Amino acid sequence: MSSSPRVDLLAAALAVLLTGCIAQPFPSEQPAPARSLPPSASTGAVSSVQAAEPSAESDPTPAPLDAVHPDRLVVEIPSQWGALKVTVAHDGLVAAGRPALEREIERIAFGPTDLGLANITDQEVLVGWLGTVCERRAKLTLDQNRFVLAPAPRSGCDATGVGWGVVLTMRRPFDVRSVTAVQLPTTILH
Repeated sequence: MSSSPRVDLLAAALAVLLTGCIAQPFPSEQPAPARSLPPSASTGAVSSVQAAEPSAESDPTPAPLDAVHPDRLVVEIPSQWGALKVTVAHDGLVAAGRPALEREIERIAFGPTDLGLANITDQEVLVGWLGTVCERRAKLTLDQNRFVLAPAPRSGCDATGVGWGVVLTMRRPFDVRSVTAVQLPTTILH
């Protein structure tokens, strides 16, 4: 009896992540996307919400809030493929943001969606998602009840799947278990 393509994809992604965790040491203090998925895998897993333990690594410098638009900030995530700029629209909930560390992204158990949330501390929220190496811009809109990630439209490419993430420092304690997380599909330009 064969399993579904979605189950096969999830198993392959998990195997790649687990193999990478065992075989490769984490660079210290290096914000980077999680290990890439094999080129044959597409992103189609769902996230579960779980608590993450605090990281012993030093955190990258948080992005400052926009003085003109204090209800948004831009977090630039460096990678070997180019930077991904994530605009976070937050309605005053967020005090700061930074790229997630690789070891933080690996704590998220992706499930039926490609977006996962975890509390690092009572005021630090990890937002991780599966995307591609071709992504350069995305918008994360959040309120008390919902986080919505919208990747910017982009040209098609031979994309390798990769994990991206940001850590948001909230203005007050914030429990992600009460939040719905949604990742919108990427529009491919012709």
